[in-house]
Amino acid sequence: FRQVCAATELPVIVYDIPVRTGRKIGSDLILRMANEIPNVVGLKDAAGDPGATARLIADAPDGFEVFSGDDPLTLSLLAVGAVGVIGVATHWAAPVMAQMIQAFQAGDIARAQQLNARMIESYEFETGDLNPNPVPTKAMLRAIGQPAGPCRPPMGFGPDDLEERALAVHRRLYA
Repeated sequence: FRQVCAATELPVIVYDIPVRTGRKIGSDLILRMANEIPNVVGLKDAAGDPGATARLIADAPDGFEVFSGDDPLTLSLLAVGAVGVIGVATHWAAPVMAQMIQAFQAGDIARAQQLNARMIESYEFETGDLNPNPVPTKAMLRAIGQPAGPCRPPMGFGPDDLEERALAVHRRLYA
């Protein structure tokens, strides 16, 4: 990690996504990086353990920011001190996600919960056993007119009706 961070003067946000890497980055290591590597400024937390995230936030140095990296857990992680999200559904649901975060920060928890519930279908669409991410995400982007080619093999484009399903999810989100 030190070598990677030393290769740039830019701020670095550590990505902890065990479902993608097969390995969780331990809280002790994250805190060591936050305290010892000057340009490590935050964490994208997709480890799926809000309790551990709460402890990490409590122990982190001032200025170290934690972002949800798992869309369905964003509201829960905000509740334990996360500052936002680096997500998947945010590629198409950013306005609704931003409203949810703003409602939470304003103390309007009921509104935040309502907006979160509105995004559940998008959370479910973004990945699954038959269509693992990034296949659905790229299908959604194409469906809403954004440039997004196929995934590299063996994933490719996904089922023929995926873009049609994506558009239906998008329409319901903004209905």
